[in-house]
Order: sequence, then C-alpha cells, then structure tokens
Amino acid sequence: MWFWLVILAYILNAIATLISKWLLSTSIPHPVVFVFYIGVLNLLALVMIPFGFFIPPLAHILIALVSGVAYAAAMYYMAKALHIDQVSQVAPMIGGLQPLFVVAFAWFFLPENLTHLQYVGILFLIIGSMLMALEIGKKRFFTISIKYILTSTVLFGFSYALLKLVYLQQNFVSGFVWTRFGTFLFVLLLVLLPQNWLKIKQNLKGSGEKVKVMFVVGQVLGALSFVLVSFAISLGPVTVINALQGVQYAFLFILIFLLSRKFPHLLDEPLRRPVVIQKIIAIVIIIAGLALVI
Repeated sequence: MWFWLVILAYILNAIATLISKWLLSTSIPHPVVFVFYIGVLNLLALVMIPFGFFIPPLAHILIALVSGVAYAAAMYYMAKALHIDQVSQVAPMIGGLQPLFVVAFAWFFLPENLTHLQYVGILFLIIGSMLMALEIGKKRFFTISIKYILTSTVLFGFSYALLKLVYLQQNFVSGFVWTRFGTFLFVLLLVLLPQNWLKIKQNLKGSGEKVKVMFVVGQVLGALSFVLVSFAISLGPVTVINALQGVQYAFLFILIFLLSRKFPHLLDEPLRRPVVIQKIIAIVIIIAGLALVI
C-alpha cells in the first residue's frame, strides 16, 4: 500500500516544485517569504487534533519538533537554490543525495533492515537522480547553488530519519501535528528578524490574485504530497521511501520538457538533444532502481 502512496505523492510534489520555481523566479522573489507562507499553512494540521492527537513524553515531543524545524530549514535552503538555479537540476540533486544521508541517520536512529537488492535499487535511484542534475558537457559540472543544495539535503535527511522515529513513538496524527508545530516554530524564528518581516509585508501587499491562486494550488499539492509521504513513512522503510524520489524527478523532467516547448522562456531550461538523451538514460536507471526496491 505505501508504495503507491509514495508514487502519487512524488508526482504531486513534482507539480508543486515546478510551481514553486515559477513563483520564486517571478512573484515571490525571496525564499524567506516563500517559507513563511509554507509555515503558516502548516497550521492547517490543527484540524487533525480531534482524530488521535495526544501529548506524549517530553523527549518524544522534542524529537518531533526538531524534525519539523529541520524540514522547514531544508525547505528554506531548497528555496534559495531554486531562486538562482534550474529546477531540473536543483530538485534531482537534492533528491539524489538525500537517501545517502537518510541511510546514514537511519543507521543511528532506526531498526530498519533492507535486503541487498533493495540497497542496490537505492543506489540505482541515487545515480539516476544525480544524472538528472549534472551539467554534462559544460565547464561548470555542478550547479551554482551547490552549497544551498548540500545544506538542504543534509537537513532533509535528518528530518526524515527523525520523522520515522517519531512514528515509532507516536501514532500518525499525533506525530504529524507535533512535527508541523516544529515547522511553524522555524517560521516564527525567521519572522523575529525585522528585515524578514519587512519582506513578508511587502509581498503580502504586492501579490496579485493570480499569484495567490498559484501559490495556494502549489502548496495544497505540496501539502498533500507531504501527508502521503509521512503516512507512508509510518508504514514502510524510510530509506526506500526517500530513495523513490527518483520518480518525482523523472516526472518533473517530462513536465519541463512539455512546458519548455510551448513556453521556451518560462523555465530557462536547456533542452538540447544531448541533455534530453542524458535525462532519458537517467529515467531508465531510475526505473531499474524502482524494480529492485519494490
């Protein structure tokens, strides 16, 4: 069951990521503003309180809050990377490196046992995702946002490993709500800086209706994706679930390819023949990885 939930979640997140890139390139130019909106929308998790929320031991609360804070910080650095670089490189590189850190953190936190074939499949998914991101044939092999990508990747890996630990300690509803509190806590810390609050107020006044609608659509899709991934993590192995992000990047490339043909200046994505061949090879490797982990 969790496998198909994850596939659906990553397809939804591919669409949400594309919308995020468009907003960060045009109408929401500062990552602080973007993460502020995300943090506020996370308060919608409060509607789940009547369906199983409880107050666990303090240590369990702290683990959930730290997971949420790490997730929000990872989103912030991902937004900084998307702001200055191409979505078809930033997203796959974050996703491609992420399983390495999830496996590393899970080794310390979690009692997960995978088969040798599953580890090989994870390796294929990582290689395929990285191949989607690398700028082969250019003088600059990695993206210019590599420092933000690496920071985001480590934080995502830490957050997801802790999230699995949270679901081993609490039920899904309670664990989900406490981690969303952590995400909102990070946003509050950002807002305490006067320069950040000024940027947020300026954007709130200047955003048009189209921008607001696009943002809401993107965040609804992203939130639904996160809920599905979180529920899947509560059921299955977090290392495999995280590695399956390769599906998201394959779908993301297809979306970029279709949109770039109709709107060549919309996404600033180079789709020369060698690049397309590189992406297709990456997709084949990702599919091979999928066959090994399921």
